[in-house]
Amino acid sequence: MAVLAEDEVTAFAGRDVTVAHVPAKPSPLRGVKRASIEFHRRVGGLPQRAMLGGTMTWSGGDELRVEVRTSGRIDLDAAPSYEGALGHPLVPGLPGEFGAAVMAALLAEADQAGTMVVDRAAYDPVESSIVAFGAAAVLLAAVLRGTDSGTAVRAKLEEFR
Repeated sequence: MAVLAEDEVTAFAGRDVTVAHVPAKPSPLRGVKRASIEFHRRVGGLPQRAMLGGTMTWSGGDELRVEVRTSGRIDLDAAPSYEGALGHPLVPGLPGEFGAAVMAALLAEADQAGTMVVDRAAYDPVESSIVAFGAAAVLLAAVLRGTDSGTAVRAKLEEFR
């Protein structure tokens, strides 16, 4: 896994946007945090890859708004234009096929009021999957949580073993 600071290369024009609202506890934090996660693991010899990024804007309210932008269907013929932090080229975008898994994972993990927006992503046409993007979303939520994210990410990584 790689945690990336700013990543303009994987910004994409979202074709579809899914929004969900859930109750959440008010956050003592204010401001905006941006992070991106690149995730790679092998399960039974099969590689799983996903790159996901976005922002968290905290609020003192009692609701979390999650916005997931998707880029359309998987393009099996797309040429990778993002080199990948883990040494494997990826195609910028979040295929709609993976959007529901990202949303479900973010809603399950995030607990602070505010707005979370997923607007960065990249995939491998063969090695990316619903499982890989769900795992990347869990890790992204841990990083964007804002407090002691290093400990939270390590704990989540241990759960994936």
